[in-house]
Amino acid sequence: MDAELFARMFSDPGAANFKRLRRLYSMEAAAEFITLLKGGFYRCLPILDVGGNPICCIENRIRVKASAYRVLFAPPCGESALQRFMDREIASSLFLEGTPYDQESEAGRTLRIKSGLDFISDSSRSITVENIFKLHSLTSKDRGGLHAGNYYRHGETEGDGALHSQLPRHMRRLVAFINAEDDINDLLKAAAIHFCIVHLRPYFKGNGIMARLIHLWYLARRGYPSVIGAPVSSLIAKNERGYRHALRLINRNASQSGVTDITPFLTFFADKIYNRLDSMSQEDGVPSAYDEALAAGSITEKERDLWGFTRTVYAMEDFSTKKLEKDFGHAAYATIRGFVMKFEKLGLLSSRKFGNRVRYRII
Repeated sequence: MDAELFARMFSDPGAANFKRLRRLYSMEAAAEFITLLKGGFYRCLPILDVGGNPICCIENRIRVKASAYRVLFAPPCGESALQRFMDREIASSLFLEGTPYDQESEAGRTLRIKSGLDFISDSSRSITVENIFKLHSLTSKDRGGLHAGNYYRHGETEGDGALHSQLPRHMRRLVAFINAEDDINDLLKAAAIHFCIVHLRPYFKGNGIMARLIHLWYLARRGYPSVIGAPVSSLIAKNERGYRHALRLINRNASQSGVTDITPFLTFFADKIYNRLDSMSQEDGVPSAYDEALAAGSITEKERDLWGFTRTVYAMEDFSTKKLEKDFGHAAYATIRGFVMKFEKLGLLSSRKFGNRVRYRII
């Protein structure tokens, strides 16, 4: 392959999609391109995919803005703001886990996630195999179905994931990677750790929340003061389709190249999560009518839950009272109606009439 063609393919915005490369150029050009990537462009990390091969990435294809570091290195926010951030992250985590609000006890699920956030916030706790097990126990109902004495699942899962017999070895290797001093960018390493948990699926349930918590835990251990309040789960929830697409793309590419190249996942985190932290923090950093009403005690616990749910699920779209009642799942229509009217008066929601119908949107 001549240098000009390689450069054109490498700089192509769709270079991480091997199927697209084959269609745009040719099967032969794409195959040669992949061979050249293997020959000197991949950085292989000391963690393994489910087949026992090194997980790789192309670091120079990923750009994290300086604003992301500015947000994460900022002094921790005040207690009331941190509580608001945690409320939002908990609502986002519940949404990402896909459990309807009317199943189980919402209070129980919320408490488990909050316990996990409190656990990783303790600077005295290092990331070890034992502490990861404790974190999973805190965030899972009934030990997540694990047998007594088992740190990980004792059987196989439907779909992907490492063989259960290989999980102890994989996780020991992951913990060693987490604690190793290396020259890998902290934010990209955190995303690689996140990927590894999702890829290996060490638990029957709760792999997503564990991936997000360990992601934050690693950055907290690396000295980023504001990471516990960072809206990582909220931004993933807003960009869930892109998150899922990156994971599918990695698997599809691996079937063609034989390499688990996580560049699409790292790029997703750079573009859709890290590089958007600044705009989210500016939005949340402005004292709002919500903060004042919350401090005055005029926001009920149900209204706080509704606001967290609304911000997560309807971040960029209109909704009606009927839709909110159906999606939220465990609040009377009168409560929903009172909530939207109060929050419209607070200036947090706007409304528009469409004939006899009214639609609301977060301001």
